[in-house]
Amino acid sequence: MFEDNYFLELQLHDNTPELEPINDELVRISNELHIPLVATNDTHYVRREDLDTHNHILAMGYGMTLDELCTKNRNFDGTYYIMDGAEMWQRFKRYGTAPLENTRRIADMCNLDLEFGRVQLPAFDIPDEHDAASYLREICFQGLHRRAPWRSCDTPPAEYEKRLDYELDVINATGFPDYMLIVWDYVKYAARGVFPVCHVARRARRWCCTASALPM
Repeated sequence: MFEDNYFLELQLHDNTPELEPINDELVRISNELHIPLVATNDTHYVRREDLDTHNHILAMGYGMTLDELCTKNRNFDGTYYIMDGAEMWQRFKRYGTAPLENTRRIADMCNLDLEFGRVQLPAFDIPDEHDAASYLREICFQGLHRRAPWRSCDTPPAEYEKRLDYELDVINATGFPDYMLIVWDYVKYAARGVFPVCHVARRARRWCCTASALPM
C-alpha cells in the first residue's frame, strides 16, 4: 500500500528547538529502513510580514489580548510562512538535497484538478419556499428572537438585528449561506450529545451574531 509513497517529514522552526533531535532520529530511521525523507514547512500565513496580523487574529480566536497570547506562548515566530526554494535550502541543507527534491516527487504524484469560480459544497435540504439565503435568514432571526436575555420581550434590541442583517449580507455576498447551514446542521446534531462540540465552535458564538443566533 505504501510502497514508494511513504515519507518521513522533517521540519525546523526557530521557536521549536526540540524538532532538531526529532529530525536526527528520523534521519536514523530513514537510513535504517530506507524510507525517504521530505522537508516541509508548517505554514500558517503566506508571507513573513504577515506574522503580526496572524498573531492578532489568533489572539481574537482564543479570546485573549495579544499580551496574554504571548505570555501563554501560543504565538508563532517568523518562520511559519510559505518559503521559497532558496529559503528552504538554507534551512534544511544539513540534510542534503534529497528531502527537498522529494517535495517535487510528491507533487508529481498528486493529481488534483480544482474548479475555481464557484463554491463546492454538499447539497443542503432546503424547504421548497426558500433558497439558502432566505432560509438562513429565517432561522437566524427565529433564533435571535429566542435568545436570552430578551425572551420575555417581543423583540431583541435593534442593534442586534442590525448586526445580524449586516453579517447575513456579507455571508450572502461571498456565497456562503449553504456553508453556514451545513455547519449549523452538523453542530446542532453533535450538540445533542452525539459528539463533543469543539471549544472553538462555542467561542465563535461570542463574536459572531449569526453563529449565536443559529439554534444549535
